[in-house]
Amino acid sequence: MSDINRLALVTLPSPNLSLETVRHLERYQPGGVVLLKQNLVTIEQSQALMADLKSILGDGVLIAIDQEGGNVWRTSFLPSAPSAGNLGVSNDPDLARAIGAEIARGMRSIGANWCFGPVLDLSNNPLNPVIAERSFGANPDAVAQLGKAWLEGLQQSGVAACAKHFPGHGDTHQDSHHDLPKVNKTLAQLEMMEFAPFRAVLEGVASIMTAHIVFPAIDPDLPATLSPRILTGLLRESLGFAGAIVTDAMNMGAITAHWGRGPAAVQSLAAGADMLEVFGSLTDQIETFYALERAITQGVLTKTRIADALERRDRLARTYPASQLEQTNANPKLMVEAWQQGIARTGNPRLPAPNSSVAVILAPDNPGGSAWESALNGADVLTALRRVYRVTPIWLEQSDPLAAVALALEAKTNHDALIYVSSQAGRMTSPARDALSQIQPDLHLALWNPYAVADVNAPALLTYGLTAESLEALVRELNSRS
Repeated sequence: MSDINRLALVTLPSPNLSLETVRHLERYQPGGVVLLKQNLVTIEQSQALMADLKSILGDGVLIAIDQEGGNVWRTSFLPSAPSAGNLGVSNDPDLARAIGAEIARGMRSIGANWCFGPVLDLSNNPLNPVIAERSFGANPDAVAQLGKAWLEGLQQSGVAACAKHFPGHGDTHQDSHHDLPKVNKTLAQLEMMEFAPFRAVLEGVASIMTAHIVFPAIDPDLPATLSPRILTGLLRESLGFAGAIVTDAMNMGAITAHWGRGPAAVQSLAAGADMLEVFGSLTDQIETFYALERAITQGVLTKTRIADALERRDRLARTYPASQLEQTNANPKLMVEAWQQGIARTGNPRLPAPNSSVAVILAPDNPGGSAWESALNGADVLTALRRVYRVTPIWLEQSDPLAAVALALEAKTNHDALIYVSSQAGRMTSPARDALSQIQPDLHLALWNPYAVADVNAPALLTYGLTAESLEALVRELNSRS
């Protein structure tokens, strides 16, 4: 195999390397891995996994994690950082920088050297199913300032940052994990909004991740990941970005349903990407590796193009080596305090007094979503609220939302307050929204998607994420009753 496989970042099927996986890595020699929650069980196991990867793939291996904060958080054994949306409420660049540094220390404690964050997409579409609280906000200047501070803290602490998803995934109503979205804006609109946060970090950020989205004003036919006009013409030549360009996961529906894994990988490198996220089974990965080899043999990918990509890949690895720190992330206090600082309020909510009797409407299950792997459920929320109130739960089943409404109407007569909790990544379904319109809760706790506040006629507290640390921050906020 040629060096082209070093432009691939692969996933692993389990927390520990099986003999089959070891032989796969030894034979194909990818340039790095992207670790998911399934690979990161404990700090000791994660450290051992990193050591194994370095022994097989060399000291120059790239070990990447989607460690954005909030519910895009792969290491359950490390305290979760606030989401970008939560930090956007605080609007404190110094805090964002401190959080970035803390994320880096946690990653380096297990030997990882590349963080797929920050998200620089704008939160400017309430129907977006995959960005929402992952964004610092809707204002491009604020997103740029906070994102730049966050990545500076990360990189100054020894972990490469990756701004995503270029040119912008915020103003879509489809999830590129499943569909092929389009952003139908003029070039002038894109320049003013979507491009602005990326432009602000071009000189400092180590890498940028592409979006599987079509921007007809630039390229009417191809998503950014496959478009020479966007990756080479816009990002390299017009904007002058000199760092590494990495694709989003190449197994996402936006790509595989239209172009296929192997052909899309070749097309992306030809368009100007430097590295590919080759997700999927070992068999799926081999399909991509052979497509890349054929492309070299057939002259579809030139030696110059591959050499340029390898140079950027190796520069990234040299600048941010996968070296392990002795200390671990030892500052959970900072995380909880930051989460609490970023709790937002709408509609001037009046908080029930601690130890009062409250009825709480909440969903028992949490399906999570395509980008999220970390999701608590209704039982976790209930346990937290019982640290503040005497709680009567009313379980909202999507199959029969009217049942919860009947119980809630009765509960309003014999409880001090009625609280509705939205604790899922997605928005409320129409039947549930119609059913709940028959009552008016005294308080809405929007614990994940901030746009959920539009689904319920009630004043609200918003946390912008649902993790153990965000629930601890919520408990403190409710106990303060300020």
